[in-house]
Amino acid sequence: MRVVRRTGAPWIVVCLLGLAMGCAGPNLIRRTAEPEGPGDTWIVARDPAVARAVTASTAPALVARLDAASTTSTVLPAEKTHVAVTALGPIASIDRTKSYTVPAGALDLAVSFTPAATPPRQDYVVHVGGRPLTILVRERHEAQELARTQSNAHLVPTDAAGVVTLPVGAVSARALDMRVETSGLVPWRDGAYELIVPRVPDGDVTLAAELYGPGPIVVVSSPSHTIQAKPVSLDHLRVGLRDPQTLHDADFVLRYRVDPDDRPGALVVVGDGTSDVVGIVMHPVEDGHEAVAVSDVSIDWNGAAVTEVRPDPVGKLPAGTPLIVLARAQGDVRGPVTVRARCGREVRAITIARDDAIPAPDLRALALLWARAGRATVTAHR
Repeated sequence: MRVVRRTGAPWIVVCLLGLAMGCAGPNLIRRTAEPEGPGDTWIVARDPAVARAVTASTAPALVARLDAASTTSTVLPAEKTHVAVTALGPIASIDRTKSYTVPAGALDLAVSFTPAATPPRQDYVVHVGGRPLTILVRERHEAQELARTQSNAHLVPTDAAGVVTLPVGAVSARALDMRVETSGLVPWRDGAYELIVPRVPDGDVTLAAELYGPGPIVVVSSPSHTIQAKPVSLDHLRVGLRDPQTLHDADFVLRYRVDPDDRPGALVVVGDGTSDVVGIVMHPVEDGHEAVAVSDVSIDWNGAAVTEVRPDPVGKLPAGTPLIVLARAQGDVRGPVTVRARCGREVRAITIARDDAIPAPDLRALALLWARAGRATVTAHR
């Protein structure tokens, strides 16, 4: 494995995780829809024209109304932020845990942020003092359609400036944490995955990243920050920042490569409380280290009983696109599975073996992505 540590100007790229860290401005805490018990789901209807005009998107921040006579809220500065990154090849989760001291006399708390213009769909799971909120950002028409299919969901628009503010209510504790979870796909650029971790503008910062191939990680580097990498195994690498406070200044860009000729991918299985979610995670197909398009995909599950396969069927994959197929498993899925596809000019049969070495908590993104794919299918067919 070659580990490159260097510091340079950050690359300007768009990651499918699509979250830019920032600080929301003062906003009115809207009362159009009050939360109903734990586990609220908020569907945010975003106006595409307004979103495109936003010059700086912001990540979820905690805001408070400090004066009973005031109609505005104040952004609370985070004292500490811990960023935890988990990447399984092209699938990544970023969790940011912010620690706050709530001012004495604060009347109401809310979560406020400005959705970015891209990607078109953004999902957050936000925990405020242990209370979970699921936030689904969609363009207006899709948000309205999705709200019809989700029970006990609150539909709320962004305001004229593109900001959304979701009420949390009164919290008696003076010290609390807000944890923001995001999961998404990492693009493949110039022969490697390129993951972007948004900058953290304030407070003390720590960062820890767990990289799983699947397969031997042959290169890891950062064009934006000086990193420290510690191999746990050929397939597993721990990465940190030599100076975590540099995350104040710029997004952290992390590049890593797994040679797809060495190991094309993995079959992974994780429980989500009701049954198992099984995932095929396959790296972009290459021919002589050049990425090629993939089409006519079929999967032999080797006798495993799987249902609700997403996507089904698999469409054409442009060159440099990983293959991710998720399904529900009925009973044990032993593997291996066989992916047959036209790769460039030839037809290949690619064997994907099961990988049980990855801890279950580091596979939690599979269930989230499976559910997200189902929501997209529902809205697409209405």
